[in-house]
Amino acid sequence: MHTYAAIDLGSNSFHMIIAREESDGHLRVLDSLRETVRLGGGLNKQGDIDEATTQLALNTLSQFGQRLAEFDSGRVRCVGTNTLRRVKAEYGFLERAEKALGHPIDIISGREEARLIFLGTTHSTAPVEGNQLVLDIGGGSTEIILGAEGRPHTLESVNMGCVSWTQRFFDGGKISAKAYDKAITQAQLQMQPLLSTYKKLGWSNTLGCSGTIKAVETVAQANDWCEQGISAKALKKLRKALIKAGHIDKIDIEALKDNRQPIIIGGVAVLEAVFKALDIKHMDVSQSSLREGLLYDLIGRTHKEDIREQTVQTMVQQYAIDSEQAERVENTAVYLFRQVAEAWQLNEEHEQELRWACRLAEVGLNISHSKYHRHSEYILAYADMPGFSWHEQAVLAVLARLHRSKFHDEKCNAVPSQYQKPLRYLAVLLRLSVLLHRSRQEEPLPELTLFASDQSLLLRVDEAWIMAHPLTCADLLSEMKQLEQASWKFTLDWHQPSQTLREFWQELSS
Repeated sequence: MHTYAAIDLGSNSFHMIIAREESDGHLRVLDSLRETVRLGGGLNKQGDIDEATTQLALNTLSQFGQRLAEFDSGRVRCVGTNTLRRVKAEYGFLERAEKALGHPIDIISGREEARLIFLGTTHSTAPVEGNQLVLDIGGGSTEIILGAEGRPHTLESVNMGCVSWTQRFFDGGKISAKAYDKAITQAQLQMQPLLSTYKKLGWSNTLGCSGTIKAVETVAQANDWCEQGISAKALKKLRKALIKAGHIDKIDIEALKDNRQPIIIGGVAVLEAVFKALDIKHMDVSQSSLREGLLYDLIGRTHKEDIREQTVQTMVQQYAIDSEQAERVENTAVYLFRQVAEAWQLNEEHEQELRWACRLAEVGLNISHSKYHRHSEYILAYADMPGFSWHEQAVLAVLARLHRSKFHDEKCNAVPSQYQKPLRYLAVLLRLSVLLHRSRQEEPLPELTLFASDQSLLLRVDEAWIMAHPLTCADLLSEMKQLEQASWKFTLDWHQPSQTLREFWQELSS
């Protein structure tokens, strides 16, 4: 059985879990590491993280990286959540973090975070009949999920968490009943748009997970406020104890850990607001959450059960994409890809990105035929796409935008610098494949041979086929000019072209 690692870069803490997949499909945890970084506390309004917090984060990631030194990249997944969603790329934190860890870091959306949380919690608890409500209060966001039979169907991520709510309503550490009431009221307002949907669907069991909720359960049991899980009555008693302390530094509650004390007040306020808004009387607590969900998702990918494939197929159906045309383009793109992969140092992940782009490039046609590639770009950048990280969606969005018309090279800057060169290569391969199938008919192509070196391409194609397809030939000529404007060199080769072909080509070029 293989060993896997999952890292969760939260707004409060960084966590890493290493586990082995057992024969029965369950995970056996071999090691876990945790460091309180408070990344959210170090983020300023400009989207930059202060130097002290940055150094603590990088040191922690370096320690994690040492533990992962022998791990293949396909067995490791690291994700960033609320705070890293708000960090501005120009400050370069992500690149420094990836270098310290030695592995890529995926920034995931709030709903993708919610999906993974549900996956982790439900795998580790007994199944229940009907809908199950899952709640996770993080440092900067709170995920509220409804699902049944192990599958989430209603997911929301609300911008409120134990770190952000403590900073916002208990600045300076002072705790008062008035401030606490304001924190609850604002949290309820944040949840108001989703309440009717959740209440209408209903649920038979409520399950909480992660730091704040596990800390509250520990405190509630240690103080005999409830026997198991968290009750609404136990929350009220905890609230009274916190307000009575008057200040974060003066909190003295049995079983509350020191590293949780500075942010517990914000987390409890959010939790009580959720209890009140959704009329929760009692909540069970899971020891698993996002990290375990990451592991199960990663294992699914290695077993060819990738949720991203399902997402792509769903979008193909939802947007009525011409799947036959997409398949033609995909087959040609992959054929060309494998000829140049070594020269361009492209791997299996790049091939998969190219395949998805071939299937989804025309998603914008569902909105309008005019400039549909722009619509495709927007949809793929902002749609909820289960399983995909922000970076993966950005790659697909850029590929969709560049698959036709002008080659806007600057669009590749939408992804981190280390991914830009492969993105350009994939875009060129996609453009050529779309161009070669402009007829949108099941027509066999001639033997194609592609040679590549950096931003230079040579396509060898049969002379007779070119003579029989003047429109495609004209498109190839136009593509030469388009790529030349983007500092590419694209050449066609026919071995020893006949005089007729030379005249034909000159006529098209004039």
